[in-house]
Amino acid sequence: MFLEILMYAGIAAVVLLLLYLLTRRFPTLGDAFAFLCVLVGRPFVKIEWVLKEGGAYFYLMFEKSLQYPPNVDDTWKGVYVIARLILLLVCSIILTADVYNMLERLPPYMVQLY
Repeated sequence: MFLEILMYAGIAAVVLLLLYLLTRRFPTLGDAFAFLCVLVGRPFVKIEWVLKEGGAYFYLMFEKSLQYPPNVDDTWKGVYVIARLILLLVCSIILTADVYNMLERLPPYMVQLY
């Protein structure tokens, strides 16, 4: 299996080398391949730009969500993270208790715990 992969990689390298030599010998062919590569690669570049913009936007949203009382910048940013984690812990405890109480209220024949 590994030898087969190496063989395909070698064949691809030889083909690319031949294409390189042909495009150096015939500049018009080189321009045609360059246009083809730009045409194929441009959507990936556009997708990268969009993802970078989206990432920057979501990072700003993340930073703003940590500053709950707005325009209060005199505290350490970790305080907001700790406050959110405590809120998450309290909410998960309440949700767990709610599920447990719902299971307690069901008749025994409807609850099959294994």
